[in-house]
Amino acid sequence: MNQQLRQMVLDAIAFGDVMDEASLGVASFGHEDKTSRFIRLDLVKFLLFLTTSDDVISEKEAEFFRDYLGYNFESSTIESLVEQFELKKEAYLEETPFSMQVMMQADARIIAYNGQNPGAAMALLRVYHALGSAFASCDDSVAEEEKKDFSQYLSMLKDHIAKSEETALQAYKAKEN
Repeated sequence: MNQQLRQMVLDAIAFGDVMDEASLGVASFGHEDKTSRFIRLDLVKFLLFLTTSDDVISEKEAEFFRDYLGYNFESSTIESLVEQFELKKEAYLEETPFSMQVMMQADARIIAYNGQNPGAAMALLRVYHALGSAFASCDDSVAEEEKKDFSQYLSMLKDHIAKSEETALQAYKAKEN
């Protein structure tokens, strides 16, 4: 297990509590739950999505969930979660995770207020990249479809973040003029 990656994931999840304390978390979307819970769930869904890319659920992938996200899943559990969350490739590749939307909104609010970008959404994107890269190769093989889906998904998230930041910066500039 990569301790640095594990710490990166734990820090991202813990950042949800910071968001809640600053009144920038999921409560601003009408949820009573903790932001950290949504971050963790979205990371699980992301890894479940990557699992579907190569149609193979290896024992090493199941161990990965335990080591990095604290879930002791069996391969059969992973299969049922993919079905339960209805992780259809086409839809998932267009879906911004809820926790990422929360981070984007928090960044946008701060940008629109003072023109400074705290970079919460990009920090979470870096966690997705690092976690996904490690997960894709944890079973000692990376299928071409897995690489393609991984790259396409991260590009989509990066584009959504950039658009959100640009819109917020325009709002700040309009307010200043």
